[in-house]
Amino acid sequence: MSYKVYSKKRPYSYTWGAFPTFELIDRKPEWIEAVLVHTKTDQAIRHELAKRIDPTMIRQDDRLLEKLAQRENVYVLGIFRPNWPALDQSDHIVLDEPSNFGNLGTIIRTALGLGYNNIALIGPACDETHPQVIRASMGAVFAMHIERFPSIEDYRQVFPEHTLFAFMGGGTLEVSQLENIETPYSLIFGNESRGLDESIRQMATPVSIAMTPDVDSFNITIAAGIGMYVFRQHLVKQSSLQSI
Repeated sequence: MSYKVYSKKRPYSYTWGAFPTFELIDRKPEWIEAVLVHTKTDQAIRHELAKRIDPTMIRQDDRLLEKLAQRENVYVLGIFRPNWPALDQSDHIVLDEPSNFGNLGTIIRTALGLGYNNIALIGPACDETHPQVIRASMGAVFAMHIERFPSIEDYRQVFPEHTLFAFMGGGTLEVSQLENIETPYSLIFGNESRGLDESIRQMATPVSIAMTPDVDSFNITIAAGIGMYVFRQHLVKQSSLQSI
């Protein structure tokens, strides 16, 4: 098969680099079509690839790899056909129209590290299958359930049992002051530049993150990381109190 530079209109995508490619192999081996290596690929990496997948799936093709990677210093590239599993009933991270590939990948990696593996993308969100997202997540995306919804209202209809918390400013409850958090819950974060629409207050509990007056907001990746961590810590504390 002839492969072309990534486009979301095509049914396949790529991992740029050895680490996300190994994550693809370990977590979604059934998605893999081929792994490309370069004449500069380290021998230890070649041997490890040959141990983890059928060696006939590994091809050395410098020219094709360089074309598909669109950047220098990429010496391993995985080719795969994604088929993201739908969200399950555990806690969710809901991202409203995220527009930056790097931010989305970073949030996904942080989410997995804090025990979240369900990502809902709302509206015209950036492409979760783009190689830049894969690279920014360092392959954590392959552990995720990812599902798209036209609007938060549509998401709410599918998961009415989730308690919604929307991260926004405007005199809302500071997140560390929350008590008795019920699961499953959904943490909603807005677009990088616009944040969340005020109408979200009608269906979600608005919460904020305390900060000094020296800044007016946090970057979305920082806000999401703080929010996810604080909620996890709340649940750990509640669990400890309930066991006494």
